[in-house]
Amino acid sequence: MSSRKKPPAAGPVPVVAPRPDDAYDIAYFRRHKDDDPTQPVPGQVFLAGVPAAVAARLRAVVIAVAQAPPHKFAGGGKWEAMSGAMAGIYEVRVDGPPNRTHYRLFCVLDNKAVDADGNRRDPLLVILDGASKPFKTEMPDKVYGAVRDLRAEYLSRPKRSLA
Repeated sequence: MSSRKKPPAAGPVPVVAPRPDDAYDIAYFRRHKDDDPTQPVPGQVFLAGVPAAVAARLRAVVIAVAQAPPHKFAGGGKWEAMSGAMAGIYEVRVDGPPNRTHYRLFCVLDNKAVDADGNRRDPLLVILDGASKPFKTEMPDKVYGAVRDLRAEYLSRPKRSLA
């Protein structure tokens, strides 16, 4: 038998950055006071204006995506990366009343978020805004333009404007 002691067990490796498989926190974008003094939260305003069952389904998809995490979510068309001028924006999709209306939440993923106090945040799934359109129609270009503007506003500040 050896008189040598076992070396101490290595402790847990400290995590210094989010890992790709970490769940995301969910946050709502709040307009910055310099861009809109009333500081609305467009995603919350949208959800408050849709039928309660639709809002619940949209929130359920957002929660499932955030927990998956987003790059692993397999939700049958309920979470889609947008393309072209909308690249970098994701869409949560559900249909509901009246007449199979298409409801959409527009989101961004943020792995570099710093809150208003300068603290690093876990990866965020940020809800920018939402919109709806009649069954089997295209979303108006002005809606997409407004969402791109909100994304630009959100990303323009190192300290993110969150609700």
